[in-house]
Amino acid sequence: MGFNQSWATWYLVNKIGPALILESGVHRGHSTWLLEQAAPSAQILSFDVNLKNRIYISKSVTYTESDFFSFDWSKYDLSNCLAFFDDHQNQYERIIRSYWLGIRKIILEDVWPVGEGDCYSMKHILNGSGFAHIQMSVEHKGNLFKRILSRYYENVLDSFRESQFRIVSPNTFDRDNLKARAKVILEMPPVYLEERNSWGKPYSGVYSTRPPLLGHKPLKDADYSFYYLTYLELQ
Repeated sequence: MGFNQSWATWYLVNKIGPALILESGVHRGHSTWLLEQAAPSAQILSFDVNLKNRIYISKSVTYTESDFFSFDWSKYDLSNCLAFFDDHQNQYERIIRSYWLGIRKIILEDVWPVGEGDCYSMKHILNGSGFAHIQMSVEHKGNLFKRILSRYYENVLDSFRESQFRIVSPNTFDRDNLKARAKVILEMPPVYLEERNSWGKPYSGVYSTRPPLLGHKPLKDADYSFYYLTYLELQ
């Protein structure tokens, strides 16, 4: 998570004020730390299939090395729970599973634009484009393939690996189903953007986003990548 995603996450979590936070995708622990800062009184349950990469480890957070859906939620009140997904999985599936649990407020990180990314994202859903296997554009397929292998090939549950590579055919059913249950779909604006995105393209067409709050003036020693972080609230 660069600056733009970090700011958007902090703002949303602080504004919502959840009593319980479900974090799926821990990696080094930056998002865990950020969630603690934004909602210091919230109980945080963090899930990842591999917790060995953590640099920041909180004594106040409950960590589970598995998928969140295999967890026993019967002892938890999910009426004021916020789910934060930064796990590069099928986002439509994540939304459905959250809905089944009774979770209505969701933050989705890495909402890849159409034709990009390593998972079926909110933008793919709303566009009706589906998701083809390793959908990243040609100039990035090599790097993506290496990244997927290094992250998922070893010590990953078979079910998680299947979810990662699930192909979704182009369809409008997912979009219509989501919109029928969505109270809010809000793509957060970036604070700052470089002139070209991580794919070397201008922010136009499928890469379009809301205008940056502080413009395009280059700043040194900062990560201002932007992956269309989106807040979803279900009815």
